[in-house]
Amino acid sequence: MNTFSSTLSRIIQKTPSIYFAMDNTPQLTQTRAPLNGKIILQQAGILALALIAYSALTYLLEFNIMSVGAGAVNFLVTVAISTGIALMTIRHHRDTEGGYIRLGRAFLIGFATAAVGIFLSGFWSYVLVNFIDPDYIAQMKEQFAETWGQSIPAEQLEKAVADFDKLNQLGYTLQAGTIAALLFGALAALIAALIGRRNPPQ
Repeated sequence: MNTFSSTLSRIIQKTPSIYFAMDNTPQLTQTRAPLNGKIILQQAGILALALIAYSALTYLLEFNIMSVGAGAVNFLVTVAISTGIALMTIRHHRDTEGGYIRLGRAFLIGFATAAVGIFLSGFWSYVLVNFIDPDYIAQMKEQFAETWGQSIPAEQLEKAVADFDKLNQLGYTLQAGTIAALLFGALAALIAALIGRRNPPQ
């Protein structure tokens, strides 16, 4: 874990061009404190656990996750939790760097935290359908058919229902987790960076 933390820190520190792309203000002349990869991974772990807890709750309460309303709630909850954890991580670095942090640096810290946490949380679905409740895929198919059966053509419905069988495949889990991490991670990081940034006085 320490090796991965150090590697993560070095990767983020070696991307100065992104700071300029996202922030037009001059760079600070003093030396920045190194990014704390251990804190980023710790916060990412907390985020993953929080998202898994939310997903487990919806499973235990047997929510119909296929409806538009449920999709909107899942989106908002994921973004809200991810943004909150990313903001905490940004503020930690800001407080250890003299009380200031620019937008680009804040975004990178927030993105690293949110993306890793969201990616890790994606393995919950793989564990759920393969080890905890193998019949859950059939339940989701049924929910989807009941919710959308009258709204989409039969061929599209059949294809969509068949796609649920991919949920128990590790490759699909990795692919879906990567996409979710990039999209949700970027959105949460941007919101957190806009809130947590604090430019030094001119």
